[in-house]
Amino acid sequence: MATPLRAYLKRLKTNQCRYAFISISGGADGENQKLAGELKKRVGKEPIALIDLHIADLLPSDPKPTRKDTSVYRINNEDIKKLTNTIIKTVREKILN
Repeated sequence: MATPLRAYLKRLKTNQCRYAFISISGGADGENQKLAGELKKRVGKEPIALIDLHIADLLPSDPKPTRKDTSVYRINNEDIKKLTNTIIKTVREKILN
């Protein structure tokens, strides 16, 4: 986790407010299995929503996207709309439950 983000998460730990965490990564290697544990460790509680989005999901699945494919890909306006809709839907579901 990037150092500036660590400082912010430390602030959340002392504030104890509800939070959601959104990550957009390459995703060629799959889910970030350590992300939830890292957040809980740094904030002291789990987020109400953990949204781990991947560039690889925006690319054709055949052939399977590689790290190189995801690192050179540039998100376009249509991708932004798709990702934003996913984020809004997930956060609304978590807040209402």
